[in-house]
Amino acid sequence: MTSGPRIDVGASPRTPRIFVLALVALPILLNAIALFPEVTNSTPSDNDQIFHYLFIERANQALAAGDNPVDHWLPEVEAGFPQFLFYQNLPHLTVVALHHLLFEQVSLLTLLNLVRYLLMVLFPLTVYWSMRRMEFSTIAAAVGAAFCTTLASLPEYGFDYHSYIWHGLGMFPQLCSMHLMFLGAACLYRVLERSKGYAAAIITSSAIVLSDLLYGYIFAITALLLWLLSMLKQIANANDRRDSRGRVSRLTARFAIVAVIALLITAYQTVPFLHQVQFINRENAGGLGGLGHPFIGLAGAVEYFLGGYLFDDHRLPIVTVLVVLGIVSGLMTRREDAKIALGIFATYLILCYGRAAFRPLFVLLPAASLVPFVRFGAGVDFGAILLAGLGGELIWNWWPWNFYQTRTVAPFALLLLFCTIALAERWAVYGRSQEVMLMAAEALQDDTDLAEVLSALKAAPPGRVYAGSRGNWGTWMRIGEVHLFDLLPIDQFDTVMPWQNLSLNSPYLWRLDMPDETVCRLFNIRYVVAPRTVRTPKSYRRLLTTSTYILYEVDTGGYLQLGQIEQVFPMATSSTLHARNRDWIASDAPARSRFLAFLTRRDRTKGDVAASPDSGDNASQLGVIENETITPDSFSAQVTPTSPALLVFKTTYHPNWHVSVDGREQHSFMVSPSFIGILITPGRHEVRAEYRSSELKKMLMILSCITLIATIAMGALDLEPFLFGRFSD
Repeated sequence: MTSGPRIDVGASPRTPRIFVLALVALPILLNAIALFPEVTNSTPSDNDQIFHYLFIERANQALAAGDNPVDHWLPEVEAGFPQFLFYQNLPHLTVVALHHLLFEQVSLLTLLNLVRYLLMVLFPLTVYWSMRRMEFSTIAAAVGAAFCTTLASLPEYGFDYHSYIWHGLGMFPQLCSMHLMFLGAACLYRVLERSKGYAAAIITSSAIVLSDLLYGYIFAITALLLWLLSMLKQIANANDRRDSRGRVSRLTARFAIVAVIALLITAYQTVPFLHQVQFINRENAGGLGGLGHPFIGLAGAVEYFLGGYLFDDHRLPIVTVLVVLGIVSGLMTRREDAKIALGIFATYLILCYGRAAFRPLFVLLPAASLVPFVRFGAGVDFGAILLAGLGGELIWNWWPWNFYQTRTVAPFALLLLFCTIALAERWAVYGRSQEVMLMAAEALQDDTDLAEVLSALKAAPPGRVYAGSRGNWGTWMRIGEVHLFDLLPIDQFDTVMPWQNLSLNSPYLWRLDMPDETVCRLFNIRYVVAPRTVRTPKSYRRLLTTSTYILYEVDTGGYLQLGQIEQVFPMATSSTLHARNRDWIASDAPARSRFLAFLTRRDRTKGDVAASPDSGDNASQLGVIENETITPDSFSAQVTPTSPALLVFKTTYHPNWHVSVDGREQHSFMVSPSFIGILITPGRHEVRAEYRSSELKKMLMILSCITLIATIAMGALDLEPFLFGRFSD
């Protein structure tokens, strides 16, 4: 296979630098103005931004307390969860690092907003640099940069800036990874084609995985596609079979070097994730039913594309036209850059929308049951930006000869007009976001009732707070565009709000509605904030009544509870666990303090955990729990059981929790619905439970740091030719 000839309609005009500068600078300047309120306004948003700010706050607290900033407990959501153990954290830790580099003089929230702003404004520079590194023409790279911030997509979760702005989705890690996708592809391309830039390719590839695990998955597919295209090129250029085998083996070695070293750097994140994936909920409880777009299939996606909905929803199909022209140009020229753009676009169009047509192939993909393929629209957008650049190049090169005097000015003016129209529509979107932001800020400032409620909660004893959810009356308590339940994590109140559905407890939390006394006791929902119009159970006691809200208190007994084991089951799949716990919650067992125990194979070898006869005693008759002390990652109390009992800690189970009784560590196991349980003997005991990062995580972090330092040194000292020169062509 050889590269197709470049279609020529005469001499391709030279691209004046001023035109390139104008195309790249226009979106940067306009976005810098339009998006500036994203920095100056500190109003909480009604999206994932709240979640990410909470992560940053907790990581900073963990660092200050001497805990592991990449593996600590997050008690504020889903009854507790080790978020950074299973979730990308490099973007959050970067904000924390900047906070300390600036001597803590700039707030974490300001830095988060500033980083978001710069990433959105400077994306055209990333696209231009990356496309030039991948050997796209100057004009193609400039057009790709000009239009990369103008995507207006009906399907969500792609590169459309609605994914990132205040009145959008607040996807901070994805914003970082959007840049890294381009940078990583460009650096890897240079390694494959020129055997240069190993350190840059390794570091950017690692950063993608650590910034967004899903984007790391997408990038791995992109990397394989780049390797495949390079391999086909090497085979086509080979003199004979022996030469072909040598070229392919050297190319594969270059690819493997980048992949293996990147895997070592990211091992501290990926290995514990895969090792303990059984402690992630895989059940769709219905709470995220609105996630993503309706399944439209591959034919529907093509129809969406040609109808302008993928890239130009509710506006003139400007980007769509450029992408179509890019596809035409790619099919005609068959150049290497065109093959990359077409390959990426087609691959992700199939992966995002082709599950029905190619279901047997999807099953073969690693961790297919965990991957939300609807999010692969980001890959479609990646390919579309490259194709839009080729479409702009086609307009530039094919301008009719009979307008010779306007040979460069006319196509530039046309592209600039297209870009201005698209940016004007985006400007209007950002303007609406600013209006809503200001309305929310004024509403929060005027809501004195909310300030009273938050002040009362801060002064109250520890306990989880419930203010409804997105699926019930929680949406009635709206301050501007912000819900009250969104504000609780910002002030670091423990809540049961199931944000991401990752905790094993989250499926049951979506169905709370107005929990009765038994459910409140089970999840330690001590405080409920509700509108005045909502009817509550008689067991709720009013703590504060305002003109808008009522704050209730429920007798929940605290974060620790004594109970008995009803039945013992082996640890099962997420679906089986969910079914058993759902039936258990619906029974009278929680009210009788009777719990199910779920034992791993390791648990069954460590202790004698068995069902106990029903004594008929409730929790208060089984003993006394006093002097509870709660921190973000620990519980301690004095426990005095009257008989052998089960002691339950009402936080999500994870094996990184360690429980000691009178200074001696005890065997802990999972009890329903997904809490920590230990067996405890009669008498007075000092009990403490704390979350600790595993030894495996710590060892892998050391390995990752050593590998990263060696990689940086390799690049800085120019050791790549010495180490990898034999793999060059």
